[in-house]
Amino acid sequence: MSAEAIQPIHPDPRRTSFTVNAILEETVKRDKDYRYMATSDLLSELQKDSFKPDTDGERKICKAILKLLNDQSSDVQGLAVKWCAAPRC
Repeated sequence: MSAEAIQPIHPDPRRTSFTVNAILEETVKRDKDYRYMATSDLLSELQKDSFKPDTDGERKICKAILKLLNDQSSDVQGLAVKWCAAPRC
């Protein structure tokens, strides 16, 4: 098995934070396809057991989702609603 195929047991929280910040930047792009994919990626990240945001991260995510609920694209809005309806525990 190659070293690239080995995944860490405990992912680096800084990497997760970086990933989420990069995704959040995409949620405000002008193109609705970028916003849709970013919202989908954000949902995927948030559903991972390893995802544990700090208070500032939670605040940023909540602000982004609230903005996405009012997005011009109904598809983006639908994904934001899915996030709101998803269980958190």
